[in-house]
Amino acid sequence: MCYNAEISLNTFIFGMVCAIIIWKMNMVSKINILLLISITLMQLMEYFTWKNINNEKNIYDLSIIGLIIIFIQISLIIYSINNNIFLRIILYILLIFFVILYLLTDFTEKKLRMYKGENGHLVWEWLDIPLIWIIIGISFYIIPLYIANGILNIKFILTIILLSSSLYYYYKYKTWATLWCYFSNINWILLLIYSIYLYLNKN
Repeated sequence: MCYNAEISLNTFIFGMVCAIIIWKMNMVSKINILLLISITLMQLMEYFTWKNINNEKNIYDLSIIGLIIIFIQISLIIYSINNNIFLRIILYILLIFFVILYLLTDFTEKKLRMYKGENGHLVWEWLDIPLIWIIIGISFYIIPLYIANGILNIKFILTIILLSSSLYYYYKYKTWATLWCYFSNINWILLLIYSIYLYLNKN
């Protein structure tokens, strides 16, 4: 994620301005806008984390918010599978089962911490979990996107690149690096350009 409070806040503001413009033009699916907003919300969470980095109580609360945002992201990705309601229901059931299993096995309140890592980015200790949990969690991002868009879709390709690069930084530094900031900004720019193109050519 972003490596200081200012960049986190600027990324959030840029994303929300784009979101308002794109929403008003009404040229793209609302679910795609909401999904990007959920990613951008993580930047706002990190902004408050940087501002409260030495406040254990606030970091505890922000860690819970971070977990909730990730759950919302996955839920929105699954919801984007609009051509197979049965499959969507199955994925929701699997997601709930995964969350319950994680909470009952590897989750502890002591992990609800964040701090500055050696590469300058935030370490989310609540995601310092065994590899199997990381793979399962990432699968909930990849599989629905593949089903909804196909393997050659730019959204799917960008997500694969992002997650693969993030895993490298995670296992080297226990952080997710700046890639999510780039991902958020690039996707808002692409969606804004696409919306403007559709708006100008709707007649």
